[in-house]
Amino acid sequence: MKIIITITFLVMYIVSVAQITYPIGGTLKNKDTKEPIIGATVFVVAPDSTLAGGAVSDGQGKFTVSLARGEYTLKINYLGLNPYVEPLRVWRDDYLGTLFLSENTEQLKGIEVQGQALQATVNGDTTSFNAQAYKTTQNANAGDLIEKMPGVQNTNGELKAQGEKVQQVLVDGKQFFGQDPKTALATLPAEVVDKIQIFDDQSEQSKASGVDDGTRIKTINIVTKINMRNGEFGRTYAGAGSDGRYSAGANVNMFRGDRRLSLLGQLNNINQQNFSTEDLLGVIGDNSGGGGGRGGRGPGGGGRPSSMSGFSAGGSENDFQVSTSNGITKTLAGGANYQDKWGSKVDVSGSYFINRGDNSAIKNTYQLYYLNEVNGQEYTEKDTTQSVNTNHKLNAKIVYKVNPKMSFFYVPSISVQQNNGASLLASSTSKEAALINQLAQNFVSIDTSKKLGTLVLRKDSMEVVRKFFYYPAKVVGNTFTLQKNYIWVERGAKQGIKKDMVAINPDGSIVGIVIEVNDNYSKIMSLLHRNSKVSAMLKRDKIAGSIEWDGSDPYTLVLKNISKSAAPKIGDTVLTSPYSSNFPPQLMIGKVMSIVKDPSSNFLTLNVKAATNFFNLEYVYLVENKRMDEQKQLEKPEANNE
Repeated sequence: MKIIITITFLVMYIVSVAQITYPIGGTLKNKDTKEPIIGATVFVVAPDSTLAGGAVSDGQGKFTVSLARGEYTLKINYLGLNPYVEPLRVWRDDYLGTLFLSENTEQLKGIEVQGQALQATVNGDTTSFNAQAYKTTQNANAGDLIEKMPGVQNTNGELKAQGEKVQQVLVDGKQFFGQDPKTALATLPAEVVDKIQIFDDQSEQSKASGVDDGTRIKTINIVTKINMRNGEFGRTYAGAGSDGRYSAGANVNMFRGDRRLSLLGQLNNINQQNFSTEDLLGVIGDNSGGGGGRGGRGPGGGGRPSSMSGFSAGGSENDFQVSTSNGITKTLAGGANYQDKWGSKVDVSGSYFINRGDNSAIKNTYQLYYLNEVNGQEYTEKDTTQSVNTNHKLNAKIVYKVNPKMSFFYVPSISVQQNNGASLLASSTSKEAALINQLAQNFVSIDTSKKLGTLVLRKDSMEVVRKFFYYPAKVVGNTFTLQKNYIWVERGAKQGIKKDMVAINPDGSIVGIVIEVNDNYSKIMSLLHRNSKVSAMLKRDKIAGSIEWDGSDPYTLVLKNISKSAAPKIGDTVLTSPYSSNFPPQLMIGKVMSIVKDPSSNFLTLNVKAATNFFNLEYVYLVENKRMDEQKQLEKPEANNE
């Protein structure tokens, strides 16, 4: 149980760290005039060529992009100026200072003149992007197009613009599919879009009364092409794959000036929903009602069915905030949106959604508990869940404008949902292949003080001896920005830790060497230390050298004394060598990034990208070599001279 809890907390910590972003800012100026550049597009591209973030420079030429730790490429474009490109490494908050863009002085050749679409303009608090300046794939929708705009991000289905959540999407200044940005963007093809406008809109009350109440919501307005405002357009798709997988859908739009009708639907069994969770009920992940719950998970658990059904009408958007589960979900969904203007004073809009989700999942669990170094117990579990969810949601809005400063609003909303589910949990425990039934409280707590290593040595013809033992330890202190970095762990001499033991990451990559120990704590010299040296080798041909750190880059190590005859290649794996008395052999160190050749030497220097992420260490394994003292005794100079 302790192992499970430890791993759970470790995973939660890693996920939280992965979600941390850091603001990276700068100021753009014309190199010749020294004036700020307003409306320049700033792109940040990840190594896999995906767009990691973007922004548009403001009235002072300033920009800010929020990025996670990593390596990127910064690209800046502005009409009439040369593009600005430079590598960008993010590992903390940073201000890049003033970046200068030079004017494009290239002369036109011949008499042919080619135009270049202006990417963005800024007018007050409204940023307008020219859709023609951004390329999309065939059959792309407005959502695919808008994600290419600088400053716009789609994270886990939540659309953000300029760092704020987008709360509504307008089409030609009018609401489209209520206040559901995701559905609105998925319905419109990219080819009908002329401009994308991003601004802070006033509340309905402010616009109706003419009195500004100070309320602002982040808004995207899709301006359609003039020739697309009267006509029909849409798309259909269908596909099939292995294991009976299928997906099909369609959307149709009929525009007649102010009268607009949109229909959409989908059918699939690939866990896909194009509608937002605010309008559609997801699949229930854990049915906890009806049968009273599952009880504790311990050996000999047995099975227990449960079911749940519910109904609600006239509820809020939160009625549809149901978490999704693992497994296979069959989805049948449809929707309709209607807009019109009745006369000169009445605006009418409405939308309707229906969704049915049928989810089934089977989860198998196997756990092996060591009661001692020889005997163990096996625990198996099969968890089967089934849920069927049907829901409807109807929204409408009627606005009667009496005069420029008085309007009446009628906004009805109805939501209905029905959920039916069942689950079955079956478990068993066996010891030495014999089934046993015991309650959880009858089990001896698991000893996690040490983990047996995989490397064994033969003692004689009948017996083998384990060479390496692994002790888990919690990290309580860590430095990685200094020339000499250290790591402190909560485990010391009373728990079996000794000087010269090594530390490795739970994923098997190396961390450092223990240099100081007291009763309950130990100090580790990190691999990111100017005095750190570890015997290493190339995995491909076993050529050995010494891995060090030059103190400049926490992501990069240096492998020295590699013979030129080794002929290393970019991407080669670097492991610990069998010549180390501390580290077990063939632990991961990193991969070769670049090769430095010195004509005056017979050796190469390799730059290695470290496999260990030293920024988020929470737990390590301290490794004890039971025969290290014997090996070091023979390695002493006086012993070799005899």
